[in-house]
Amino acid sequence: RFSDDGIWHMLSQKIALGATYDSPMRQPRSSCYSGTRLEATQALKASLTGVDRKIVWLVGGSGTGKSTIAFSLAEHFNEQKKLAATFFFSQ
Repeated sequence: RFSDDGIWHMLSQKIALGATYDSPMRQPRSSCYSGTRLEATQALKASLTGVDRKIVWLVGGSGTGKSTIAFSLAEHFNEQKKLAATFFFSQ
């Protein structure tokens, strides 16, 4: 059985380059303009800080802002030192 530290260390060695929200391979970075998508981001922040939900799945058509919202959320939680993981897909 792995210790908790051993598992996290093992996982930290497995990185999909370019998939992290702040990867230099994902330039230019997109984030929500100040004052936009407030209802969606506030609802998602509330959901993710609750005790019962730690993962959300954003669904929508191409160009609707899913990645932009996800990046903004990742940035917010990273600043709060509460970001555990991200995985971004790009075409």
